Amino acid sequence: YVLDRDSHRSFVEYEGCANSIDALAKIFPVFFFAVAALVCLTTMTRMVDEQRINIGTLKALGYTVFDIAKKYILYAFTASILGLLIGFSVFPIVIFYAYGMMYTLPDMIPAIDIKLAISITLIAILVTTISAYVACKKELMEEPSALMRPKAPKN
Repeated sequence: YVLDRDSHRSFVEYEGCANSIDALAKIFPVFFFAVAALVCLTTMTRMVDEQRINIGTLKALGYTVFDIAKKYILYAFTASILGLLIGFSVFPIVIFYAYGMMYTLPDMIPAIDIKLAISITLIAILVTTISAYVACKKELMEEPSALMRPKAPKN
């Protein structure tokens, strides 16, 4: 038998796997950003709630709203940068070596699309910092005396 590339079982199977990874790569970032925004918003809201008294004290001492919010926004910014660095370096390697267990593949040559990397970085930073700002905004609008008291329990 003489088989061309499109009729060889292994090549067709590998092509199917590559197509499924390609389809997943188009959907995954949307879910990733949604989950990252929700996790960041939840984390920041909880952190701000736990540090209510500290925020009230800082406001009473004369710190500006921006100076207080900067701490939480910087935290979210740093987390998004670290997440992007890990995501750009770890995910491709893990996926490549997972497929390398099933197929004989040449060595991976990492390639980064600069336009895509910059746009994803900007979107990730915007999503996390905006969610951190939203979490802080409500608490920072209150008076220092109200912030220094424990929050009233919900009905």
